Formats: sequence, C-alpha cells, structure tokens
Amino acid sequence: MNEQAVVPTWISALSDPATPTVVVELHRTRLARVVLMPSPIWMYVIDEQRHNQSILVSLTWKTLWDDAYAKASTKQDIDYLNNFGYNPEGVFDVRTKLAQELQKILPNLARAPSTSILIIGSFARFPIIGKTLRPLVGRGDALAFRDDLRLPDDLRVATVRAQIAQRFPPRAPATYFLSTLKPILNETETKFELERVPLVTKGAPPPVLDGTMPNVGALPLFRVIPAPGENPVPLYLILRDGELKAAQVFQVNPTSNMLKLKWWLDYPSGQLQVRALDLAKSSAPANADNSLREVDVQQADTLEKLPTLRLTRQVDLVFILDGTLRRKVKGEEGDEWLPDLEPDKNFLQTLLKQVEQETQLDLHCGMCLYGDNKKITGSAYAFRPFPLAALNDSQRWLEQCLTNAATADWDYEALLENALAWSNPINRNSNAGWRPNAEKWLIVIGYAPPHPFQGRDVYDPNVPFSYDKYRFKHEPMTSPIDWLEQIQQLRQQKVHTIGIWVPYPEIDLNHPCKHYSRDVWQYIGYERGHYFVNLEETHVPPIAKLINEFFERRYLPSQPVQLPVTKQAHTKDYSIRNTSL
Repeated sequence: MNEQAVVPTWISALSDPATPTVVVELHRTRLARVVLMPSPIWMYVIDEQRHNQSILVSLTWKTLWDDAYAKASTKQDIDYLNNFGYNPEGVFDVRTKLAQELQKILPNLARAPSTSILIIGSFARFPIIGKTLRPLVGRGDALAFRDDLRLPDDLRVATVRAQIAQRFPPRAPATYFLSTLKPILNETETKFELERVPLVTKGAPPPVLDGTMPNVGALPLFRVIPAPGENPVPLYLILRDGELKAAQVFQVNPTSNMLKLKWWLDYPSGQLQVRALDLAKSSAPANADNSLREVDVQQADTLEKLPTLRLTRQVDLVFILDGTLRRKVKGEEGDEWLPDLEPDKNFLQTLLKQVEQETQLDLHCGMCLYGDNKKITGSAYAFRPFPLAALNDSQRWLEQCLTNAATADWDYEALLENALAWSNPINRNSNAGWRPNAEKWLIVIGYAPPHPFQGRDVYDPNVPFSYDKYRFKHEPMTSPIDWLEQIQQLRQQKVHTIGIWVPYPEIDLNHPCKHYSRDVWQYIGYERGHYFVNLEETHVPPIAKLINEFFERRYLPSQPVQLPVTKQAHTKDYSIRNTSL
C-alpha cells in the first residue's frame, strides 16, 4: 500500500479533536498504539511528558500469531482463530494471551469516559478483537473500527507529528509582542516611542524548535550605550499578549551591546519559549536564566516607561601650536622678527567662537605648545602641554595657555614630534585626556617642522620627506620619535588631523625650507584638507564648519534604558553604536 496515500486517511478518521484519542493498530505482524491529546495549535499532539510511551509497539505480538497460524492447518481452523481465538479441538487458544497483549498496549487513558478509541488495521474486522477489547475498555460505545487504515511504518514521534501537520496545519492560538524602543530623531522631535514587535501572530504557522515545521523565530536586539561614565544596565525583555492584558518578562545582561533573541512555541504544551543569546560569547545564554515569569500589567507598564532623549555632540579638540612663531615688529633699529603668538591667540579665539555656536555641544579643549631643545637652540621650553578639559570660557583658557608662551629657536626644525607623541592616545606617556566616546580632532598650527627620525637617512632620495629632494645642505638634529608613525597612529585611533600652515614670513616663497614645511603640513592635514593661513590677515578658513559637519550626533537618554532597540540602522545617529563589534 502506498503510505503517502493513507497519511491523511487515518487522521481524518479521528472522531473528535477536542477529546483524547487512542489509536490501536492490529495486523498479524504488528500491534501498536498512539496516544493523541487535543491541542489548539497542532489539533493533536503526542504528549510523552504526560503519557509515557505515547507510541508503543508490542514485541511479542507477531510471535503469538505466527505460532497460532502455524497450528491452524485448515481454512476452518483459520476462521476459528480469527473469529473466536481458539478451535474446538484445543489445538490452539490465543484468548488469554490476546487479552494480555491488548491490556498491555492500552493506556489507562483508554478507560477514561471522554477518551475515543480507534481500532485500525486488518485485524480490526475480526470479532475476537472487539470481543476482547470491550471488557478491557469498559465502554463499547468508545470503540470505532476501521480495517482499511494503518499507521505509518515509521512510528517515531517526528513522523507521526509531521503527518498530523500535513492534515491539520498548525496555527498559533494567540499573538505575542516584544516591547522595544524606537528613537524618533528629526528636526521637530527627539524622543523614544514604544514599538511592539510581533513575535507570534494568531492564526499563523507557529515557530517551533525542531525541523519538522518552520524554524524558530530570531531577532537581533541592541542595547542603548549609556552616557559616558555610566555602566551598562541589564535589559528587560517584556512579552505582551495580543490584547495587552497579560505580560511575561525576563532579564538579560549581555557582555556586549548586541544579543539575539530566539523564540518558539513548545511542543506539545504550546507555551511560548524564549532564549537570549550573547553574541560576544559565541551565542551563549546572555547571562540570564532565560525563563519567563508572569508579571502584572501594571508592573509591565512601569518597565515600559519611556526615558526622554537629549541631543549632545561630544567633541575633543586639541591644538598643537608652534611656540616659535614670529612676526615683524618695528624696533629702534628697524624691522625685527620676534617671537609672538598674539596673532595665533586671535585666530584661535575666532575659531573657538565659531565652534561654540553649535548647540548642545559638549566641548573639551587641550593644547600643546612645542619649542625646541633648550640647551642647543635657546628655546624656553621643549613642549608645554595642557590636557583636555571642559571649555567654559575660551578667552580665559587661551590666556592661560598662551601667556609667556612665545619662544626663540635658532634652528630650522623644532620638537613637533614630541607634541604629536603627547597627543597620540596609543602612547603610554600620553596624557592628553581624550574621551573614549568623543569625536577627536587635532589641529596643528605652525611652520617649524619636526626633526627627522634618527633611524632614517634623511638624505636618502627613497625615504619619505628626503632632504635630498629639497636640496638641503645642513645636518639636522634627529629624534627617537618617528613623526610619520605618530600621524599614522593618530588616524588609526580615529583622531581627525587638520594642518594649518603658517608661511615663514621672513623668507622667500620659493625657498626650499618653505616648500618642505608646507609639504609636512599637507601630509598632516590630508585626511580632512589642509589650509595655508597667514595669521596677519583677517581670513579664517572654514575649519569650524568642517568640524561641525563631522560632529557625531549622540542622543543621550535621561535615565538608564532597560528596553532594547531592534534596528542597527539606529546606531548611525544614535548612541546605541556598539564599538566592540
């Protein structure tokens, strides 16, 4: 017989899907039973938890009938065997053993008043079967007989369950939502909205754990990164029913800011099951017992209370300033070029005023003035650092940094490489004070270039910034700090660099020293653009506009956020970016 053709048939013969049903199959070669319990999702389920061995096959049934049929040598003997279980001559008598086999195969459930019993298989038409079963069940009206039906040859739970699903496609009995947050960020609104993400939809095929039906549901979730200085808080995963009259919740605390939620309807109970997986630990449980607990609606409403959002733009701005800058002044004996940073201070004051026009700005500023070797060049200092700090009064801050800051320098190069090393967050000795979540900007202003690296032949035409290219003749002092490496590391640490070159005022435009200095500043600022500025002029390049355009928008919550968000796209302009992924 073609098994595929009978798959729907034995299931269609079930009388009442609202009551438990025991299906007993009797053939000469097999006695088997399947206990089916009613289910609003699967119509019938095989409940191994409530009924141990819901599927049972007799191991001695075939031997019993093989022995009896071997003794029934005539057609009359066979008729006696099928109808009465014995023959008058006493050659065979299977009645006692038959009752024992049927009693072993029938579950206690078969005697319950509400249980239906379907007897199928070729033996179902034999009178001896009905005569033996009725006393065992105690209710003749509970029995139905169909000798034209059979169970599948493969009597595993998965096989029977799949055949039931073919005839009765499972449907979810209710709708379940997950409570999440959705940021609304536009010109008129900055707020959270509660977004209920449907996990299970009533009437739709339910997600299940095994492979006999659709796979489990899965959804990535993201935690809102807290404000600087605050620790991440655990997340509440709140599941509400479709009518929002009931709620379940469990708490997770993943090591990263991203996790994956999986859910399914348990077979056979139909209960919603969830697992939260920590993606930073190879999908291990996200530090939770992963068990739902019932909470009242009022408690769920409290957990769903929406925090407010405020916009902030956190920026760290460090200036490296050439302390050897000079300008022309009139002296008693004519024009003189003297150390003077007054034009620089005016320039910086104008620039900071432009930057501060940006609303909701959390600005920290730092500065490092660089001079040169005091013993050799006559400089007043090697470098003078001012770590990053909140900028409350730019005028006062500039006065503190630049008072008595101008210094003499009697050679070409200066200690720019030391200032770069101080600002480099990768260096152990750096104390610039960059904040981890701030947008980082480094603006280098000056004309005195750094000393060449002592491990590099500066007159080798194949090395970067070879002195041979500029036809220099002097032998420079070298430095253990490679300024080119410092620039590369700054960029790797996501520090944006801008070069503001101040042309030497007292030398010709075509002088090789001027070309070399200009090329150094071009290299420093190539990432965001470089600017050639004469601080004696009133022109200020659009640096503030450039910085403002690249500010990272961060919307910080007013309180710890304990609900997840669902879309990584929110991380572009929102503080749920997970920098560890």
